[in-house]
Amino acid sequence: MRQIINFFIVIVFSCNSHSQSESFLRNEIAFEALQTITIINEVHKNETISWQIFDEYGDTAPPFEYNGQKSNLILKIETPHPVRALTADINTNKPLLEMESWTSFLIYPGDSLIAYKDANGYTRLRSLKDNVRTNELDFLVDLKQRVGEIEGPRAMFPIKFPVDKQVKLSKERNERILEYLNIFEKKKTVSSRFKSYIMALCKFDEIYYLERDYFSPFILEQYKKKFPIGLVSTYDNLSKDFECDECIYVNNYKNSSLFYVYFLCQKMGLKSDISNLYAMANKNFKGKIKDYLLFKIIKMKIEKNAQEDGVEPLLKRFYLDCKNDDYVKYIKNNVLLSDGKEPLQKDFMSSVLFKSNSKKYSLNYLLQSSKEKVLYIDFWASWCSPCIAEMPASHQLQQLYMGKEINFAFISLDKNRMAWEKSMTRIGINPENDSYILANNFESTFAKHFKISSIPRYILIGKDGKVISADAPRPSDPKLRQIFDELLKK
Repeated sequence: MRQIINFFIVIVFSCNSHSQSESFLRNEIAFEALQTITIINEVHKNETISWQIFDEYGDTAPPFEYNGQKSNLILKIETPHPVRALTADINTNKPLLEMESWTSFLIYPGDSLIAYKDANGYTRLRSLKDNVRTNELDFLVDLKQRVGEIEGPRAMFPIKFPVDKQVKLSKERNERILEYLNIFEKKKTVSSRFKSYIMALCKFDEIYYLERDYFSPFILEQYKKKFPIGLVSTYDNLSKDFECDECIYVNNYKNSSLFYVYFLCQKMGLKSDISNLYAMANKNFKGKIKDYLLFKIIKMKIEKNAQEDGVEPLLKRFYLDCKNDDYVKYIKNNVLLSDGKEPLQKDFMSSVLFKSNSKKYSLNYLLQSSKEKVLYIDFWASWCSPCIAEMPASHQLQQLYMGKEINFAFISLDKNRMAWEKSMTRIGINPENDSYILANNFESTFAKHFKISSIPRYILIGKDGKVISADAPRPSDPKLRQIFDELLKK
């Protein structure tokens, strides 16, 4: 199975009309594999289209933004599975806190789409292959204007509301969604697949709020509500709802299923540790959702601490229990990042680095390889927008000082190796040069020694191997060139 999502940016000659764009893209479609999602973003002066893509693993790609100052760009996503894509629209006629609104689209492999702004400033998608798909994508935008956000940040009900109020509000919202779906269907055709998706989205939205404040691992303990014993029978009846393979692409189906595993642990009087969570998921679920839950539980744990006692035996079980080969591959790749054993002497320069070929290095190695040269280390991550924004300035500096006694090194603090590798390609970092990912990321001895708790962060090391600045200027700061020039004179 192949489930890795790759992002390719393709520059297109400037297009001034829908017909020109469609003509170009139709020619391209004939050569596209069915596993490719293609979105051409038509943006004009003062327009911006911004995409946030969520993949099958729950990971997020860096935002893709297209504005009228650039040539039109095509976003290509290679995946055998649907992806969830959110786009933000800004309405400057609304109050500051209400200006931004999000639309969530479920996009399928093989979709070839035009993205554009309508007369009201909303981002819309039009299919080049299927008018029914255009209807479905239009429905989601029209729905936002009638009901509000469905899966965006503003769709969430506050924790301060009682659970029964949240469930009531969810039910009322979902009734309005289904009511509008009936109205919409009388005018335009939608597929049975899409109707099932909307119905599942509504159903599991209600279940999500029934469970969230009691069992979500993503809520701080001080904000969690005490679970009423009287609800046990209600929760027991939910078990049959989590047998829906076709619902696996509904975000709250997966969330609700995870929360249910925590409920099962509490019901049995067990601690919600990795072993018990894994055992409950393995015993009480089946099909695609079982594979996802086993994967999610292991993923949550290795992101926190893959060296914790009891994790290694569970990893061996996971590799046997999980039937999704891509989940297994993902975990194997990312365990590597948390498997760099810190040295007993806690020498921060011995912290473990990996290159994209999985070879292991140390920060001390990096220092030695830059002996008698100035070393400028860029700490970044694929999810860090300010880090990405600095990359063009960093590339300019590398060109300016090429052949001089300055080395540039890029060290990622990603927890997700695949996200790191995809982002390197996107932002122009050559993985063959000094590009590494730091094992144990923010928990590494190195990060703790230099108190790296936020990024971007830059460290400047002199020709003698001593740290000149543990918080050096950013690449875009003109002061950095002055510092480089002064150091080169020495």
